[in-house]
Amino acid sequence: EPTRARAHFERSLELIRTVGDIRTETEILNAYGTVPWVEGDNEEAVARYEQVLELRQLVGDRHGEGKTQYNLGILAKRQGQFTTAAEHFERSLELLRAVGDRHTEVKVLGALGLNLMRQGEYARATDLFEQWRDYSAKLGDEHDEARALNNLGLVSKRKGDYERAVASFEASLERKKNVGDTRGVARTLTNLGEVLVRRGELDRATAVLEQSLEQKERFDGQAELGTTRNILGVATFQCGDLDQARAHFERALEVTTVAGETSQQALAHNGLTEVALESGDSDLAAAQISQGIECSFGEESTVATRLQLTQARLACEENELDRAEELVLAVHEEATTLPEPHLRAQSERLRGRIAIAMGDTDQAIEHLQSALELFEHLPAYHDIAETLELLAVAIGSEPTARVLDIDPSVFSDAPEEVLERYGNW
Repeated sequence: EPTRARAHFERSLELIRTVGDIRTETEILNAYGTVPWVEGDNEEAVARYEQVLELRQLVGDRHGEGKTQYNLGILAKRQGQFTTAAEHFERSLELLRAVGDRHTEVKVLGALGLNLMRQGEYARATDLFEQWRDYSAKLGDEHDEARALNNLGLVSKRKGDYERAVASFEASLERKKNVGDTRGVARTLTNLGEVLVRRGELDRATAVLEQSLEQKERFDGQAELGTTRNILGVATFQCGDLDQARAHFERALEVTTVAGETSQQALAHNGLTEVALESGDSDLAAAQISQGIECSFGEESTVATRLQLTQARLACEENELDRAEELVLAVHEEATTLPEPHLRAQSERLRGRIAIAMGDTDQAIEHLQSALELFEHLPAYHDIAETLELLAVAIGSEPTARVLDIDPSVFSDAPEEVLERYGNW
C-alpha cells in the first residue's frame, strides 16, 4: 500500500525534523526510498537516496554511505547509465572495505561485475566474480557462491570460452540444488542451455531448456519465460523444426511484450525473421526484422548487432547484394569492436555468404575460413558445420581437410551428440 506508506513516512519525517535527530531522519529517508524503488519510479528513488547520501556524509557514516552508493549504482544501472553506475559501485566498494563489511561488499562485487560485463570489460568482470566466489566460499555461503559461479559462466560465454562456461554453470547448479534455490536453478539451466545450443549439443540443450521452462512457469515473471522461449526457439530452429521454432518465438514475443522487456522482444522478432527466411516468406521476414530493430533501440550493442546481421542476411536473400554488402560492412565494423567472438564470427560468415552471391569465390573462401577459425576456437559445432557447407558451395564441391587446410581434430573432443550430427565433416 504505497500511498499509506508515503503518508506514514512524511509524518515521521515531519516529527523527527522538529527535534533535529539527523541520524534517525537519515534512516527514515532510506526506508522511504524503497517506496519509489518498488514502484519503479527511478527518478524519485534517486532523489531520495541522494538526500540520504548527503546526510550520511554530513554525520560521517562511512558504512551507511557505502550502502547508499550501492543503491544509487543499482538505480543508475536500471536507467542504462552504466558509467555512473560503475562510479557508484567503485565508491561503495572502497567504503565497505574500509569498514570491513564483507557481506555487503560481496553484493557490490557482483553488481559491479555485471555492469562491467555489459560494457564489455570482461577481464575485470571475471576478476570481480572470482573474488565474489572466493569470499563466499570462505564464508561458507553456498547461495552466493552459486550466484558468483553463474556469473562466471555468463562472462565466459561472452568471451567465447564455452567449456569454462559449461563448467561454471554446472558448478553453480550443484550448489543451488544444495541450498534449495529452485528459482536460481531454473535461471542457470537457461544459461547452460544457451551455451549448449551454441556448441551444437541441441538434444541436451532442448532437454535442459524444457526443464528450466517447466520450473519457471511455476514462479517466474513473463520476461524470464521469454528468455527461455527465445533460446528454445533457436535450438529447435537449428534442429530444422520450423513450426516448433515459430511457436517458441511467438510465445516469447507475447510474454515479453506483456512484461515490456524490449531486448527479448527484439530477439523474438529476430528469430521469427530467420524462420520466415527459411520458409521463403521474405515479406514476413522484412516486417519482423523492422519491428525487431525498433525494439532494439537503446538496448546493449550485442542485441542490436544480431538484428543488423539478420537484416543484412535478408537483403542478401532478396538479391539486394549492394545493400547487403553495405549493411554487413557497417555491422562488421561494429562487430569487430565487440569483445564477443561469436558475433565477430557470424559477421565474417555473412560476408562470405554475400561474396558467394556476388560470385567472388576468393573473397568468400577468405571470409569463411576466418569465420571457421573463430567458431573452432569456441567451439561452436553447429556454426562450424554451417560454415563448412558454405565453403563447399564457394569451391563448388565437397570440402576436404586437405583442400581447405582444415584441422579435422576440431571434432575429436566433441560430445557424442555433436559427432552424430556433424561428424561426417
